Amino acid sequence: MRFLGKRTKKLKAWWQRKPTKADRALAAVIGAIGMFWVAVLLPGTIAIKGPFTLNQIIFWLVGFVFLGIILGIVFPKIISIVLFPFAIFG
Repeated sequence: MRFLGKRTKKLKAWWQRKPTKADRALAAVIGAIGMFWVAVLLPGTIAIKGPFTLNQIIFWLVGFVFLGIILGIVFPKIISIVLFPFAIFG
């Protein structure tokens, strides 16, 4: 129980601090990698049908990666927590 209490206090302190440039940079990387995997997995999940050209697929992936970077910069702590599993386990 001690371990969990310590971690909870650290997370609470981290969450309440202002985001630093390092937090924003890390969140941008996590957002880019995480959103890449979301873009790869999303069409199969919602059953998007139809043949797609390579240009459309690349545009889709680049758009999601760019969105992940922007969201990581604007909302670094939320993106770090939500997309971290996608960035690690892909």
